[in-house]
Amino acid sequence: MAKNRFTAEHIADVLQQSKSGIPGKVLCEKYQLSPS
Repeated sequence: MAKNRFTAEHIADVLQQSKSGIPGKVLCEKYQLSPS
């Protein structure tokens, strides 16, 4: 089984930033996520 790159806390932090209005493109670049 593959190891997750992010902890649950890290994912919650990214989602909170998204809810606060930070654009998804910026978050994807910051955390090296796929925009799809």
